Order: sequence, then C-alpha cells, then structure tokens
Amino acid sequence: MSQVPFTPEGVQQKLGELYNLSDAQLLAQAQQLNMNLRPWVEENFELNAAQKKYLSKVPEEILFTWGAQFAAAIANRGTITMEPLPDYSSHQAERSNGNGANAAGDGRTKEIKVKDEGETDYKPDDATSNAGLSANSMQATSHKVSIEWKLL
Repeated sequence: MSQVPFTPEGVQQKLGELYNLSDAQLLAQAQQLNMNLRPWVEENFELNAAQKKYLSKVPEEILFTWGAQFAAAIANRGTITMEPLPDYSSHQAERSNGNGANAAGDGRTKEIKVKDEGETDYKPDDATSNAGLSANSMQATSHKVSIEWKLL
C-alpha cells in the first residue's frame, strides 16, 4: 500500500485502500495496527519530523489503546474521521510575548482525543458451537472513531 499525507483527506484515501482489501487482508492490517501502531502509521502516512517526534514520545499504553480503537473500526470497515491538523503558525503568533520568543514553549504541544463508539453483535448459527462464523452465523458491527486536536 502507498504512503498518503497525514491529513483528513489522506486518512480517507487510506481507508479506501484498506476497505478494498479482502476480509483476510484487512484483518491482517488491523492486527498489525493494533499491535504496532507507531510503525504502521509511519509506513502508511507521510509524517513530518515534528509528527514523528511527537509519535515517538507517546507512551506504549496509549499507543496500544489507540491501536485497539482504530483496529476495531478498520476490521469492521467502520468510519474514521480526522479533524484538520491545527495551524501551528497562527497559534505561535498568539502565544508570542512580543519580542519574537514564545511565552511558553513552541506551541506544538497538543492534546489528541481519540473517541470511539461501536458495537459488535455475534450470534453463531448453533449456540453451543465454538466453530466461529459460518454462512448461517450473524455478525453485525458498527464502529466509528474520530480524532480531534487541541493546541495547548
């Protein structure tokens, strides 16, 4: 798969690529994303140096949680939306103390909120069977994940 820009449009382009995969290929991508979010993002999105640096500092527990949220949506061909990235230049100008220096850091610290809502219903064709999905099984899923940014 190709690398795409890390923008709302790039995320939608990547979802288009992913959702054109077979179910087995899509599940493999979701599993990689779940267990190795950082390398998966770096392989699939064009990140600038600041974004790579930020991602490298995210704690493993958060990466694992985000990976699970995104993997659930992707494995079920759910909706993922991303707000546009913040405009750092205007934020830095607002934080300037008048002599060209920033009042408190470089203005790049941001809060990232990953919100998810979802539901997965599974009803095997035989309630006593552990055989998994079959042609008579019913699986209904609905997953939506959104990414929001906030400059601090």
